[in-house]
Amino acid sequence: MVVKNSNKLLRLFPAFESRNYRYYFVGQLISQIGTWLQIVAQGWLVLQLTNSAFLVGLIAAITTLPSLLFSLFGGVLVDRMNKKKLILITQSLSMILPLILGVLTILNVVQVWHIGVLAFLLGVVNSIDMPARQAFVSEMVEKDKVTSAIALNAGIYNSARVIGPSLAGILIAIVGVGGAFILNGLSYIAAVVTLFFIIPFVQKTKAIHPHPLRSIQEGVMYTWTHPLIRSLIILTGIVSIFGWSYTTVMPLIAKNIFHEGAAGLGYLYAASGVGAIL
Repeated sequence: MVVKNSNKLLRLFPAFESRNYRYYFVGQLISQIGTWLQIVAQGWLVLQLTNSAFLVGLIAAITTLPSLLFSLFGGVLVDRMNKKKLILITQSLSMILPLILGVLTILNVVQVWHIGVLAFLLGVVNSIDMPARQAFVSEMVEKDKVTSAIALNAGIYNSARVIGPSLAGILIAIVGVGGAFILNGLSYIAAVVTLFFIIPFVQKTKAIHPHPLRSIQEGVMYTWTHPLIRSLIILTGIVSIFGWSYTTVMPLIAKNIFHEGAAGLGYLYAASGVGAIL
């Protein structure tokens, strides 16, 4: 029965046939669960410190601003570096920053500006880490399994959206907000360790890279002149700006409207993840 179920899973998700991707999937799932611990705990901490909707939104904006400013440069950097080594660096930095915030919170010396600075730095790291992980897929699995791997990457994110917030509410009640930050930092250990077991496929051709600014210009021009890609980028931009805003104000909705604590906030976040998986 186990063998039969395993064969069905491989037919549905061929990427799991790849040893590389199995390691990657486990490491990233644990890491992404930790990321959602951070998201819930950070919004809740800012609200506790300030009770200000503006500052909750400002910290969220500071977190994502680097992606807008630096992602294009991050993509150029990814093209020019060894992706596995680059991801090891970004994941290690992503581990250190939450640990610092966790220690500041546990020592009861944390201030809003501390959260803002660390959130910005984490956003800068993510602006390189995200394109690196997306591009690394093509080096982890065979070409005919890339589509399956990309779909499973979305599954990792949405599964973490269910598990992470649900755990966050419980863990904040048990170990506090600072403890949640520490656990997020520790979750990156799984991502870093599993990366060491991944053996990328050897690239047979050596790419010729133009000047970084030229690369960005060519990428933007190609995106704008290709109707399908242009439509996807515009649609994604609209959804990101106007559709995801509710996640920023969720702590205020939980506390001020439903009079819930951190556990209730976690369940509200988890509900969107359940819907995405279904």
